[in-house]
Amino acid sequence: MSRSIGTVVQSPMETLKPLAALLEPDPRHLMFVIVDASVREGIRPPTAEDYHAEVAALELSEHVPETVRSAFAVARMLWLYGWYYWPFHTVAGFQAYLCLDLALAMKSAQVDGHGEPQGRTPSLEKSLKRAIDEHWISDEGLPRVQRLKERRQHHLEAMPKEWLAGAPSEPEDPQEYCKVFLEIAPHFRNEFAHPKNYWHGLPGWYLVTLEDVYGLIGQLFPAGVRTSPTTT
Repeated sequence: MSRSIGTVVQSPMETLKPLAALLEPDPRHLMFVIVDASVREGIRPPTAEDYHAEVAALELSEHVPETVRSAFAVARMLWLYGWYYWPFHTVAGFQAYLCLDLALAMKSAQVDGHGEPQGRTPSLEKSLKRAIDEHWISDEGLPRVQRLKERRQHHLEAMPKEWLAGAPSEPEDPQEYCKVFLEIAPHFRNEFAHPKNYWHGLPGWYLVTLEDVYGLIGQLFPAGVRTSPTTT
């Protein structure tokens, strides 16, 4: 199952949803289809069940501090409730960055011998850079990146061997995507925190953000490492 990629949506003038329509899907979801081989047409409209399944898969481990898991549950629920009110997808993206900020602060506090963050915490950019420099995170722990690599490898294996002969083999940076994330995440986080106008994006954009944040947070608190008793 995969969601189609639509065009950028111009942000309309949002209004209070009528009480009678609270539980009706946002009509903007009608722009999308689900590719589904189990139906005769091969495609079908998306459903609330599809959306729930997407975020249900992003369940943080019990090794992650409870306060971080709670914050991330809010991000997932916001994205899910975007089914009923489209702009919540964008709010979920902002909440996801706040979750990552919190998780990095918690991790830094633990490594520095504190039970919880002390005083003002560093910026998201500085915290992410430390996580990369100290090898708390790598691309291997990002499910979406691994899927892309597996897909690329599958395509390479399907190519004629002569096409690949003599192709240079460059050493792979195990943190390549993490470093890209370092470049873009603080920018988007700041766009949310200090907006110059009202805007929102597509559901898939923020599902990607949620999945990346899920993968990063999971690496910060691996199995077998106790979290602070004040946060569990």
